Amino acid sequence: MSKSWTVWVGGAEVVDYLVTRERAEKIAQDWRDQGYDDVRLEDCEGFAAWWLDQIADALNGKEWGPDTCEAVAALVRASGRAVGDIDAEGRAQ
Repeated sequence: MSKSWTVWVGGAEVVDYLVTRERAEKIAQDWRDQGYDDVRLEDCEGFAAWWLDQIADALNGKEWGPDTCEAVAALVRASGRAVGDIDAEGRAQ
C-alpha cells in the first residue's frame, strides 16, 4: 500500500511523514473525534514523485556536495523508489 497521504487540520499538517490512506483516515477521525471539523486528507503521490525526480536530477547533475548527495541518496533509498544505482558520493549512475 502506498505511503503517500498526509492529514491537514485547518492550515496545519498534522503528520510528520507520509502515511498510508488507511492510517491517514484513522488520524483524521481522531481529530474529528476531538471536535475539529476542518480535517482533510491529501494524496501526495504526484508531489512525492515530482520531488524524487527533482532529487534524481540534482544527483545526476552533480549540483550538490558529496555529504548532501549522500544524505539525499539515503532518503531516496528509504523511499523505496528506484532512481538507478547510487554511487558512494550519492550520484545516480
